[in-house]
Amino acid sequence: MPGGIPPDGLRRLMAGGPPPAPGRPAYRDLVESGAVVAGGPDTVAERLEHLARTMRVGNLSVFMQLGSLPHDLTTNAIDLFCERVLPRLRPL
Repeated sequence: MPGGIPPDGLRRLMAGGPPPAPGRPAYRDLVESGAVVAGGPDTVAERLEHLARTMRVGNLSVFMQLGSLPHDLTTNAIDLFCERVLPRLRPL
């Protein structure tokens, strides 16, 4: 399996996965808290614009591929970021 995930683990992930370990936030919590910026191009652009203005963030380190995300989905995410997010951030 990609990423070394056993079939049973993949079934659990596809079914919603196990609850987060105690003390570990769920991915949804990380996004809602702002620790992770994710979503569609408009959502990502709005969130990054807000962070740039309120926290005076001037440099970004973006991760467009995580885990075993397939190549085509990764390149699509990169294309969307370059075409729809970056143009909104450049003036900042």
